[in-house]
Amino acid sequence: MAKITINSKTYELKKKTMQIAKKIEEMFSAQSLIEQYEKQFEFVELILKEEEIVEIFGSNNIDDIDLDELTLVCNMANDVYKEKINEQQKKSAEKLSNNRAIDKIIEAGKSLENINKLQNK
Repeated sequence: MAKITINSKTYELKKKTMQIAKKIEEMFSAQSLIEQYEKQFEFVELILKEEEIVEIFGSNNIDDIDLDELTLVCNMANDVYKEKINEQQKKSAEKLSNNRAIDKIIEAGKSLENINKLQNK
């Protein structure tokens, strides 16, 4: 389960559903700053409980909260949602890079074999 830590307290986020994915897309495609903050707040309302929103921001009213803090929380949550995928992609890239290294070693070994054969003739 995805979690974020704010002010030394950990909050469990709701699982990433299609509704949350759509809200993330809306958040990042907002045309104006005001629309962006509104979409961010809607995102927070989807992923956290109301009492957690009040605990983090001091209010559950967008007009009363620090909008920079809102943006930071949204960015943190989005990063956490992407974390599993990023980890898997990193492992795949490492595996691929290891396979390439092994291929190079095998190739070098075959070259040495060929050199030895030529020297022994």
